[in-house]
Order: sequence, then C-alpha cells, then structure tokens
Amino acid sequence: MPSSAYRHGAWWNNEDDPGSTHSQSRLGWMAAGYTATADRTTQQVVFRRFAR
Repeated sequence: MPSSAYRHGAWWNNEDDPGSTHSQSRLGWMAAGYTATADRTTQQVVFRRFAR
C-alpha cells in the first residue's frame, strides 16, 4: 500500500462517484462489488461484498 493509505483514513473512503478523487476505491474494490473498512492501528482491512 502507498504510505498515504496508512496516514490518511480518507484513503479508505468507499466512494463510487465518477467525480471522486479516490480512484482506488471507485476503480478497485467498489467496482468489484465490495466496501472497505480499515483499522489503521492494526493495519488490517476488511472487505465486504454488497448487493448490486
């Protein structure tokens, strides 16, 4: 992960708006049908599938 993913909680925002600056969520996990919940303290991320 890039260092910004550890420093900034906003990196993990679940945004699928085409105007969003968080392309990692829009083009990554959101496009695959998942949301992400990050715990930066334990450096773990939980991905959950959502209904389309």
